[in-house]
Amino acid sequence: MALNFQIDEALVNAMIDAGEKGFKLGSKKVSCVGVGRTPPLALSSVSGMIGIVGRVNGSILVNMSEPVAMLVTSGILMTDIKTMTNDVLDGVAEVTNVIGGRLKSSLATVGYPLDNITLPSVIVGQNYTVTQSKGTIVYNISFVLEDDSISKLMDRVVQVVLTVMATELKAG
Repeated sequence: MALNFQIDEALVNAMIDAGEKGFKLGSKKVSCVGVGRTPPLALSSVSGMIGIVGRVNGSILVNMSEPVAMLVTSGILMTDIKTMTNDVLDGVAEVTNVIGGRLKSSLATVGYPLDNITLPSVIVGQNYTVTQSKGTIVYNISFVLEDDSISKLMDRVVQVVLTVMATELKAG
């Protein structure tokens, strides 16, 4: 049985670029390790989320572990953060905003009219799921944070997920 799996290269490349630029804000490097068309099966405990409204409607989810959230925020604030604080939540929101803004700008040049993005929200906790409406298209880019100060590999995984209504994507 052959896989019927289509990937929009311009969209994926824009998501990879946005993810890399977002974490660069905290002086951190992430490397893409996977591309998928399904919602993430496992979510770490911290997510930033931005809504997309206009001619294209959907959301952008940026998911990471608490250690990544603290490390990236430490880079943004140039201080050592060891516990989850409001500063860390603000840092996650800022990284999410950079990724969303970068996606909005770069996708407009390849035919995806992301007219407006909302302010970021941050979700913290275990055992939550993010569901998608019927008829949505999902792109899931997995990254690994290149920083060995976080010893567990799974704690270094970051996901950037774009979900949009299927009828609103450009033909291609």
